[in-house]
Amino acid sequence: MVNIFERLESGFSEGTAYIYGMGNGVSLPDGGVGVIFGAVNDRTAPVKSKSQQRNLFFAKYPSQAGSWTDIQKISQWVKDTASTGTGIPQMAIDRSTSPFKNNLYAVWADRRSGRVRIMMSYSRNLGMTWSQAEEVDDSPSLSDPNQHADLANPALAVNGFGVVAVSWLDRRRDSRNLDWDYRIAVSLDGGETFSKSVVVSSAGSHFGGNEEWNLNVGRAERSETGDIQIDLRLDGFFDNSGHTVGMTADGEGAFHPFWADNRTGRPQIWTTTVQAEGNVRSFDPGADLQDMSDSLKVEVSDQQFDRKTNVLNIALRLRNTGQRRIRRKVVARVRSISSQIGNPAVLDSINGLQGINALIDLSDVLDGEALEPNQVSKEKRIRFQIDRANPFVADDALLLKYGVLMLRLRLYAAVSP
Repeated sequence: MVNIFERLESGFSEGTAYIYGMGNGVSLPDGGVGVIFGAVNDRTAPVKSKSQQRNLFFAKYPSQAGSWTDIQKISQWVKDTASTGTGIPQMAIDRSTSPFKNNLYAVWADRRSGRVRIMMSYSRNLGMTWSQAEEVDDSPSLSDPNQHADLANPALAVNGFGVVAVSWLDRRRDSRNLDWDYRIAVSLDGGETFSKSVVVSSAGSHFGGNEEWNLNVGRAERSETGDIQIDLRLDGFFDNSGHTVGMTADGEGAFHPFWADNRTGRPQIWTTTVQAEGNVRSFDPGADLQDMSDSLKVEVSDQQFDRKTNVLNIALRLRNTGQRRIRRKVVARVRSISSQIGNPAVLDSINGLQGINALIDLSDVLDGEALEPNQVSKEKRIRFQIDRANPFVADDALLLKYGVLMLRLRLYAAVSP
């Protein structure tokens, strides 16, 4: 038996830290083992309290007997303490011969946005570093009436072709935040982007009063007043499937998720077969373009929103913070796009896409000239349509949503040494 925890103690207050949310493990190409787990500093603190220091970690154990090495933080983790169905993270490794061979993937349920969403991070170097955590699910934006739907219990698998699948319990169809369906989304580009999710459960869990109740004895003992006290309560997993979800992929590439729902009146385990369409591919910006996102800084110089047309017009410039000259061509690729007030779309993309993977030509900022290190480019305007824009959302109170556009880009450019 090897103690992982002793390697973490230096990062927490003495006597209060412990492992919380032990996930699964995977075998690594070198014969070692990798595991995912959460660590928390103070279990009694409020769910968003910084004093909790809840984080997800990845640790390796070598193929030969030794000690845990390369313990790396994957992400902050805002664990949902209100639901017992969201406490177990999962990870998987790509064993295919695709461009993403040996990628590691991690998924978990997270309440950092104010409701429980499904988050993912990936590692291209066997766990030494991890990508910024991003939401995988496509649950409705905050302008939707079902904005408070909490998701739960993600599962993860990678098939033999390198397709990544993530599944979860989804409550978006129930304004009470109780009933759920089982949904799945797939990625063909190593976790960079995900498809729209689809419901794969022919029926889901419904709580209408006719379902079977599983009761537990909460207490049967003498109270402080001398009375004999008996407390009965619903099972803690009554309104979710506990920790009983999973997914695997067969030799033909089909995915087989497993989950529990109460469609028969009592919780039972169900499964189905899911085929992913499309071919695994990595993004190819072109032979003369390189990813320069680490060397180019975007500076927004002006922003205008036309209330009549719902078109957002942004003026931006590029600052070369690297050591290489940027020349001729610059292209931005949309990695994610969202809005709290409506449905956003890219206008004037050069590949016709309006969402994820839309390409925006920024070459005009160079005006035929090279962008030297420490130099700022000329201005370029790009446009976005925000369909059904409405910052006022009716809830328990009238709320104003401020997030007009949230955008993540990768920048590709032709460079000189």
